[in-house]
Amino acid sequence: MKYLQKFGGFAALYLAVAYIIGMVLFLVVLNYPRITAAAQKAALLVEKQGVIFSTNLLMYVFFGVFLVGLSPALYDRLTLWSRFMPKTRPRLR
Repeated sequence: MKYLQKFGGFAALYLAVAYIIGMVLFLVVLNYPRITAAAQKAALLVEKQGVIFSTNLLMYVFFGVFLVGLSPALYDRLTLWSRFMPKTRPRLR
């Protein structure tokens, strides 16, 4: 259980860092929003093929693998928390 929580924490950090790096790559390195013509977009895809491939790998493939690891850790954490919640919450009536 301790290993699952550690992996879940690492996965959550990776997911946050992957999104930040992905946004920086698309907005700054590739400068994708400023390109409006279809020919320029095609030229960008051909010219920066390695960067686009690694960005997609980072943001989608590895993201999915770490998300699969985060889900059981969150489930475990929330079920543990929900056992104590009825005893600690204030009465509403």
